[in-house]
Amino acid sequence: MSAKDNFAQAFKELLNGSDNTPPAEAESTNAASAAPVSAFTKPTPPAPTPAAPAPAAPSGTAGFGGFSSAPAASSATAGFGGFSSAPASTPSGESFSSKFGGDVPPPSYSGSGSFAEYEAPAGTTTIASGTVVVGEIHSKGDLNLFGEIKGNVETIGNVQIGGRIMGNVSGNDMIITSSAVKGNVAAQGSLQLDGGSVVMGDLKAREAQFDGQVKGNLTVEGLAHFFADTVLLGNVSVGSLIIDEGARLRGEICTGSRDRFDIADPFQ
Repeated sequence: MSAKDNFAQAFKELLNGSDNTPPAEAESTNAASAAPVSAFTKPTPPAPTPAAPAPAAPSGTAGFGGFSSAPAASSATAGFGGFSSAPASTPSGESFSSKFGGDVPPPSYSGSGSFAEYEAPAGTTTIASGTVVVGEIHSKGDLNLFGEIKGNVETIGNVQIGGRIMGNVSGNDMIITSSAVKGNVAAQGSLQLDGGSVVMGDLKAREAQFDGQVKGNLTVEGLAHFFADTVLLGNVSVGSLIIDEGARLRGEICTGSRDRFDIADPFQ
């Protein structure tokens, strides 16, 4: 065989595969070489990589805006409905006394189970001028009543009245200034009524000073002092009595012991 024939034979084997190539491999090679290759053939995308698992959430619950709420403190006290009350300290760890100047005790809880009651320290409640309250007021602290109250008022603290009240009022020490009260007034301590005030109802006190107008009966265990502008229409029962010149009283006046007494007739 000439060199030309050898070259042609080698070129033919290169195109069609060598005679030593296994039939299956040769067939696969011929099929792959026979498949047309297009310049626009889209490559097969790689298999998607499995997503990494989400990191574990930190302690606390993610809230609005990405902020997280702190976990409930173990020292919290179970409250009504299963809610937890925070311990008696500020978030920074300060005590209530240091946070609020040393005069405010921490809130306390009484009761048991889920029906624990919150007890706040008694303070002063103020009803400002221009405010109208319809209904009864019950308090354990002092009251400053400068608005209008339509209902009974009861407290164990002191009461300062500078407005209008339609109802009974009871408390410890009382001061009534430039006010109008239509109802009974009972003071466990002292009672002061200035010249610009009007009370239509019975009054009771341990001791009293009057310079205003009263239409009702008056009962005072100790001293009652009526100043010059006093106008009283009603019976008076007092331990002792001072009446300044100009005061006007109309009714039965009884001083001293409440026991009935009489004066023996010297002519019998």
